[in-house]
Amino acid sequence: MTVLTMKFRGNIGIKAGALFLAVLLWAHVATEKYYEVTVSLPIVVQLPEHIALSSSVPEAAQVKLWGKGKHLLLLRYSGTKLSIRANPGSPGKVSHVPSPMDVDIPEGLDVRALEVLQPSVMEFRVDRRIVRKVPVLPALKLSPAPGYIVLSPKVHPDSVTISGPKEVVRKVRVLYTDSLRASALRRSLRGELRVAIPSPYIVCTPPTIWVEVDVQPIVESWLEGIPVRLIYSPKGAWVVPNRVDIEVRGPADVLAKLSPEDVQAYIDYRNVREGKPPEPSFHLPPGVQFLRARPSSFRVQLP
Repeated sequence: MTVLTMKFRGNIGIKAGALFLAVLLWAHVATEKYYEVTVSLPIVVQLPEHIALSSSVPEAAQVKLWGKGKHLLLLRYSGTKLSIRANPGSPGKVSHVPSPMDVDIPEGLDVRALEVLQPSVMEFRVDRRIVRKVPVLPALKLSPAPGYIVLSPKVHPDSVTISGPKEVVRKVRVLYTDSLRASALRRSLRGELRVAIPSPYIVCTPPTIWVEVDVQPIVESWLEGIPVRLIYSPKGAWVVPNRVDIEVRGPADVLAKLSPEDVQAYIDYRNVREGKPPEPSFHLPPGVQFLRARPSSFRVQLP
């Protein structure tokens, strides 16, 4: 490397550093100056606790500001907003003319509001706020893989508290979650779903619920020695044989806990009196399907 090349590279470093310092100095001088700017600020309507907003309002206002350059740059992150403070005595229409006094600027910023350009007038409706507790149902569209079954979902909590304008809240009888779709399920699901709110003026607490869906493989098994009762029969009548074995199908976890005591078998004598064969009926737990019985034939013995 030649001496000339080394000097040239050295000069580049010095010049780059000088340029960087010059830019910093210019930026400092520029941001210390005062400017007049027009900015977009979010609109917030502040109402008493017992009053709720029942109509839409503009999302943003155009406001003319005057302030130091570096503080104007911080406005976007400072929480500066146009706050409409209203205290209506009763439900109905509210009209308010925004002014610079409505602009909330955090302390420490050398900025002041000069004029609210848009909206020139704020008009909205309010209603009495009411609170209700309503049930929540999960919006699920689930299908199992072959050989599996999807059991009834469990939700926690099963209800939420909603608050808002009386005319809107009183029409809500039940809420649903956002939709969840899944197919070919082989495993159980657990997840958090947002509650779907039917109106932007309603506040929901909590905003989400937990949903659990149990997915089980389908199995078959035999339950033996179930007593057969005879109902609506003459006194002293009985069934021969008086016990039955049944084959059932259902979720693996459910059948693993199922015992003959969980099943009721009975023959209605009124059907026998009408000439029908004495076939037992079975009362089974939810999700359990009857397949067949042994023996398959019975008779009623009268005293």
